[in-house]
Amino acid sequence: MITEHVGFVRYKRHAINAVERMAWSLVGDRTVRRAAALTTYNARVKTWLESRYARPVHYIGNGVEFARFRPRPLEERWAIRRQLGLPEHEVLVLFVGRASEKKNLDAVLALPREGWTLVVCGAERGLKGDRIVDLGILPHAKMPDLFAAADVMVNPSTGEGFPLAIQEAVAAGVPLALLWDEGYDGWLPRDAVAACDDLTAVQAAVRALVASPEARARLSRAGRDWAVRQWSWDATVNAYEELYRDRLHDYTRAR
Repeated sequence: MITEHVGFVRYKRHAINAVERMAWSLVGDRTVRRAAALTTYNARVKTWLESRYARPVHYIGNGVEFARFRPRPLEERWAIRRQLGLPEHEVLVLFVGRASEKKNLDAVLALPREGWTLVVCGAERGLKGDRIVDLGILPHAKMPDLFAAADVMVNPSTGEGFPLAIQEAVAAGVPLALLWDEGYDGWLPRDAVAACDDLTAVQAAVRALVASPEARARLSRAGRDWAVRQWSWDATVNAYEELYRDRLHDYTRAR
């Protein structure tokens, strides 16, 4: 059983793309041919896999623990900021991501931080500068608090499946400026986030959300409502269990 996250990711450097094509040909194709079933949680990746391998691919989205990732009262948010060493009374824009070219952190760092502070985590980057806080790598157990402390989150990355950080932020009621991927359709509506079609639009969306508490409140409500209604781990587990039962039945009958 294989769950494919991102399919083929196109990088700026041709040499990396060539290595990736070779890896898919030498390892990916052989592995997929041996798999009893293929799943993904990205509609773009589903289309790519079905085109490459001419076989069915199951779409099963991930859930989110919306009881842990949730909006918090204002006093609790200030307390969390103090615990994490974050400015208490500034607009905080959060970036979460490992050190990878496709995360496009440079586009966020290029924004003038006028009246807001950028909070970065996900890798040991050692970033320094005015109105920037680099938290390095945080344990996942700390992420509900970090999302609760943020006013805005920005995700400008490309070539993703559906990052869990996106789901956790949306469930926590964090307004999200998101570089849109066509594969997100069906698992996240565009109007639950500030959906952007290029990096320039992402930068503009961050500035607009920083400037408008009303826009932040609207996206916070829309995202949280969607998460509670649609992103159930029970539904995800049930879908995988059903797929496993079907494949086990097929295997048993073929013996």
